[in-house]
Amino acid sequence: MLPAAERHRDLMAAGDQVPIPDDDLEDGVDDFDLKELHSFLATCAPQDAAPALAAAAAVEQTPTDAAQDWKAMLGDGRGLDRGRRGPAPAAAPAPAALQAPPSAAAGELALPPGFENGPETNAPAPAQGAARQKSNRLHGEDAAKVKVELADPTAPYLSTNSWEELRLAKPIMDAIYDMGFTKPSKIQEWTLPIAIRGENIIGQAQNGSGKTAAFALSMLIVTDPSDWSPQGVCVCPTRELAMQNFEVLKTLGKFSEHTYFLAVAQIEKIPKKVQDALVVGTPGKLQDLMKKKIIDPKGIKIFVVDEADMMLDEENQMGPQVLQIKKFIPGEPQVLFFSATWPDRVSDFARNMVTRPNRITVEKNDLTLTTITQTFIDCGDGPRGKLTQLCDIYGALNVGQSIIFVNTRKSAFDIARSMKQEGHAVSLICGTQRTGEERIDESYRDLIMQEFRTGVTKVLVATDVLCRGIDVPAVTMVVNYDLPMSYWHRGNVEFDTYIHRIGRTGRFGLKGLAVNLISSQERGSLKTVEQHYNCQIAQITGDCEEMEKIVKALR
Repeated sequence: MLPAAERHRDLMAAGDQVPIPDDDLEDGVDDFDLKELHSFLATCAPQDAAPALAAAAAVEQTPTDAAQDWKAMLGDGRGLDRGRRGPAPAAAPAPAALQAPPSAAAGELALPPGFENGPETNAPAPAQGAARQKSNRLHGEDAAKVKVELADPTAPYLSTNSWEELRLAKPIMDAIYDMGFTKPSKIQEWTLPIAIRGENIIGQAQNGSGKTAAFALSMLIVTDPSDWSPQGVCVCPTRELAMQNFEVLKTLGKFSEHTYFLAVAQIEKIPKKVQDALVVGTPGKLQDLMKKKIIDPKGIKIFVVDEADMMLDEENQMGPQVLQIKKFIPGEPQVLFFSATWPDRVSDFARNMVTRPNRITVEKNDLTLTTITQTFIDCGDGPRGKLTQLCDIYGALNVGQSIIFVNTRKSAFDIARSMKQEGHAVSLICGTQRTGEERIDESYRDLIMQEFRTGVTKVLVATDVLCRGIDVPAVTMVVNYDLPMSYWHRGNVEFDTYIHRIGRTGRFGLKGLAVNLISSQERGSLKTVEQHYNCQIAQITGDCEEMEKIVKALR
């Protein structure tokens, strides 16, 4: 195992933080390469896991029968996955945290109102190959330029052209080749040689560029699998992204003796002491476990923040939590910040937080947009214009899989209920809320994501809790029911959120369709998106047959 080089960095004191009251980001999402997802989907994709999907389809039964089936599926699996000791088999089972959860027992939350029988299922799973198409290189990446700002301009750093040049430990190399990675992506070419030397990195590359593999490999490389105390921590803004990154880390480390711990809000009892080398979790849970000494931070060597622009934003409620986690770690751990977007205000703050960072940027502004056909439908001014149009295009939403983004949890519930009443099968996900009519708990969120990933459900209504980093290759269409708007600057489009939303499709060299449902009053806001990204958003009629042709032509 390659040792980490001596680290030189200081943590500047944090200023006052302004919390943002967004209940969708209660704990709040980057991207990984298609091949990483292939390895995970190989254990749970519809064509390879028919028995599991048949069990998951039990959500159509009565609540009592469904509850029994969910418990049977879950078995004795624990939500807080501590990984394993010793080498793993080549095909790892689906994680317990992503298995269908048991029904609400006494004292636990029931399913959300209107969804007591579980999300409806409809069409068959995506056709074979839809979620398995391989791409060795990200679309347009060969034309991308890499801008590198080294902490030491005199340092003799060179990018690597092959995995062999990195001289990684055999278990890690075996996992890389087992997943079919032929060569590093652009972001990996530069980050891994620097990470191996134990130096700090602020990395930026567009969606689907392999950032997750870059920091996951870095964590495996600089930590000692024989030491069972926590050595590496990865902080993620939402439960869903933490689980996804956790699976990527375990898959890349499946031949090593590393052990892993998933720290997200759970119903199950947590251990008295975490004895695992690598920890992935959300900021709220990690902060709590470190404060209670359940996670001992004294041996942590590497500190990773995914979707760092969101996590470090001084206007975001997660900022103080991330800073506190960093302060719990003694000494000067290696720090890796990764994101697809870096607003100037956050970039400056990140530079101040990390001493002597190496800044790596894959410079190709249209790296995501080139794979996405952006369109809009004029829905008029009527109060039900958008909902009517959404129901009209439902057939096109089912060609592959689709995500419908809304701005509030209330809108998510209202739209999901209305579509169900019209006879359209949809599922719903948003942030955890334990009271009121819009309540959703963690086990329900896990079930919804498992069903969507495996193709049991095909149309998902979501808030921005899902806009960052979630990778489901079968997603062919993203619908913006509402344009994302800035909380702090009323009336302004949140451009970074827009690009993250539509980036849930058109990933890893595949193509996708983004549809914006626009009222007459929103035409001006849509124009600002075109100007900001120097792109054209074409108007379409919204005819279902027309849209089905567009979507089918993409794949």
